[in-house]
Formats: sequence, C-alpha cells, structure tokens
Amino acid sequence: MSLVIGMGTMGNVAAAKAAEVQEAMIRGSVSYSRFLEAIDAGQIQAINIDPMGKNAFYRTLEGGTGSVALFNDPKLLEILNKANVDINVIAEKAQ
Repeated sequence: MSLVIGMGTMGNVAAAKAAEVQEAMIRGSVSYSRFLEAIDAGQIQAINIDPMGKNAFYRTLEGGTGSVALFNDPKLLEILNKANVDINVIAEKAQ
C-alpha cells in the first residue's frame, strides 16, 4: 500500500515540475536547462536557430514563444530529433 502512495506522491511532484516548466516556457526567455526539460516533456514544437548557433527561438505546443541562449552541446540536434521538434536555421541576411 505504501508503494502506491509513494508513486502517487512522485506523480504529483512530476506533474508540478511539468507545470512549472510549461509556465516558464510561456513567459519567454528561459535557461538552457529549462529548455532541455521542456524538450524532454514534449512541450517544444519548433525551434529556429540563429546563423551563428548562439541563440534559438522556440514555439511551444500551446503557441507560446521565447528564446534561449545555446551552448556548444553536441547532443542538442539528436535530442531535438528524438523529440520530433521542427528544426530551422535562420538564414543570414545578404549584405
């Protein structure tokens, strides 16, 4: 019986964490770690990466948008692909 109660508590904690991440994503600019959490939670629909690869602009499934500073993370594209996130690179403007 205590195992079921323990799992219920864990479920509540996970639900609260997911709600917190979702709220942060709607507000706009987020930390890289929050961004990864949102990808893992299936909340990111699309990402537009600037030509230098330093920043990205995302769209959530709920229609929220925001930005995130990117790091040189060699696993990011793999993470985005596994989560079925639409990936675009913003074209540089001709000078």
